[in-house]
Amino acid sequence: MIIDPFVLGLLAIFLLVALPCAWATCRGPTQKLLLIPTILGFTLYNGFAISTVDAPPYMRLGYFIFIVVLIAGFRFGARLATPLGKTIGLNATNVLADYAEGHAARWMIMIYFAVIGITLVLPTFKLHLLLAPPLPDLRASFASRFTESREMTGGLIGIFAALVTPLYYFALYRYRTQTVLLSLLLLAPLYMIYVRDAYIARNSVLLMLTYLFMITWTFRPELRFALLIVSMIMLPILGGIAYDYTFTRMGASSNSSGLLEGLLLSFEDETMLPIDIGVPLVESGYKADLEGYFTWLITLPFPYFLKDGLPTIQLNYDISEIVLGIRRGMPGFYVVLPGLLAESMYLFGRILFVLHPLMIGAVIGVFATILQNIPRNQGLVYFLSFMMFFNLNRGGVAAIMPLLINSFLLFWLIVFLGHLIGRRRRKLLAMRHRSDV
Repeated sequence: MIIDPFVLGLLAIFLLVALPCAWATCRGPTQKLLLIPTILGFTLYNGFAISTVDAPPYMRLGYFIFIVVLIAGFRFGARLATPLGKTIGLNATNVLADYAEGHAARWMIMIYFAVIGITLVLPTFKLHLLLAPPLPDLRASFASRFTESREMTGGLIGIFAALVTPLYYFALYRYRTQTVLLSLLLLAPLYMIYVRDAYIARNSVLLMLTYLFMITWTFRPELRFALLIVSMIMLPILGGIAYDYTFTRMGASSNSSGLLEGLLLSFEDETMLPIDIGVPLVESGYKADLEGYFTWLITLPFPYFLKDGLPTIQLNYDISEIVLGIRRGMPGFYVVLPGLLAESMYLFGRILFVLHPLMIGAVIGVFATILQNIPRNQGLVYFLSFMMFFNLNRGGVAAIMPLLINSFLLFWLIVFLGHLIGRRRRKLLAMRHRSDV
């Protein structure tokens, strides 16, 4: 990775202008916590790549245009959702407060644990492995996606687990000052998932650590100095371990000679995805099936057994087939990630790729504006903030849209019911007030 100092300097100057503009665009901390990490994540996963001598001019220009359009799309979505957000904040506050720190919060956490626990029993009994966890085996976990038939009971459990996930993070606000208990509540599901799958994704561990850091930093200010010291010590260690885990989960040996080298190699591997994967994808000449893409988006809320035969796409699998030249399910196939910028160009072309950041920015703006009117929202917002920074920018829309569309269905249903209940209460209070007068 050879950096072009001129491009790197230009990028730094651009960010000195773009980040304050994005900050000024936001109205309230929730909007800032969703937009700013999205820009920073995009810079991490694309900015370093376009600063290298290997980056083609269209990728460099695309980086700057993407961020400008993303901010514009965010502002559009935020303004569009402002009336709805205020209405929800006015009527649904009392009901949602119970899900953040009342009895409903306890129930949601217990339900979440119960659902994860059921996956250790159905469709395959693995409960005994909690006392004898398996070694990590990514190849077996990945191969099972193509060799195991979809079983309806397991599919329905997976859907329900996804539906309760946002409410689980929303409910963790209740334990914001109980750091040890919060750590256990975050760690236990990860362990159960690892036992079930014989694999845990690195981003899941990173999410847990980042989430715990942000909650503790916000609500335990007396621990901030200790958090900084521990983070500075652990960052290179965890980075090296993450790189070694890349090989361990495949049953291979790491090629790094130490944790520091592992950290540097991991950083290079992650930040050079747009060059190593994205450029070959864009220059391959292949274009995405837009009909299948929008069909996929529209039908995301539907269970898989209701949309068999529809012309949907599996975006990251399709991209991997193009770049690797190997069909999914065949020996040697794995998923490659091109970065959000290259994904945009694959979907809409080198000119119309601006439609992608416009859509993404608008969706984030709508979410941020509605959530900022919901009190005690930090537990959920910190979770989404990480997802925007990491999952969106590393895995693309396929890593974030199922969460935003599918997983939030139950959350929005509770918000809607809370709105109806709150409005009903307000009308009753107004009627009583008039009768008293």
